[in-house]
Amino acid sequence: MDEALLQDVSDPSDWTGSWSELRHLDMTLRCGLCFWQKMQELESKRSEMKGAEANGEPHETLARSRKRVRGTPDEDQDYRALDAGTIVQCPICQREFDAIAINAHLDRGCGTEDPGPPTMDHWLRASSPVTHSPEKRLTRPQYQLKTERDMRKLLEALQLPTSGNKDRMVERHRHWVNLYNANLDAAPALRASLPSLRKQLTQWERSHGEMTAKNVPTEKQAKAWLKANQHAYTDLIAQARSTLPSNISEHAKNSEK
Repeated sequence: MDEALLQDVSDPSDWTGSWSELRHLDMTLRCGLCFWQKMQELESKRSEMKGAEANGEPHETLARSRKRVRGTPDEDQDYRALDAGTIVQCPICQREFDAIAINAHLDRGCGTEDPGPPTMDHWLRASSPVTHSPEKRLTRPQYQLKTERDMRKLLEALQLPTSGNKDRMVERHRHWVNLYNANLDAAPALRASLPSLRKQLTQWERSHGEMTAKNVPTEKQAKAWLKANQHAYTDLIAQARSTLPSNISEHAKNSEK
């Protein structure tokens, strides 16, 4: 049986003449192990056929019994249909996407780059009534334990400005928590969007900065006030010096008693 199979297989030496350069290519494409496995499979099938014929079982019945029947989706426990708006989690980066965007995300190699411009289908899915989980309220951390770098990371996670020193960023985050939580307390129909809340934060910060600038006197204003009230300081110093000897003598008399 093996010799008959080997006789049907051409040999690289068949390439002669001007085709002799293809011998090496033909040799690289051949695998003796593959030939051996194929021969073993043929021998096994031949033995099965002989056994089936000996038992009176038709060859067609044996062939059908070896065929694999593909199960239906209802029979597969791992199969479940996903709607276009279903939110799924990436198994690599743990970020959440809808059932359509997850395929494009995985095709990009699970990158962390920002998604591309939204398509019309994306806007249609976003406008469709989809039930979302309730949003969580923000909490204030222990600001005294946070460094300036920690506050900057905290604001970056909320997509808020990170300018200013630590005190300025703490005030910004504290006011944002107030705005965000107050917006959640409102009725769903009256809630403002996140861009609207960020705009309110910017307006508050601008007005708060202007009020602070007005209340803090400049160095020029301080010098002008000191010059205008210099005579009052001079009078107070003179009065203090004139009463100093009498105060010393009275203190000495009280000590002797």
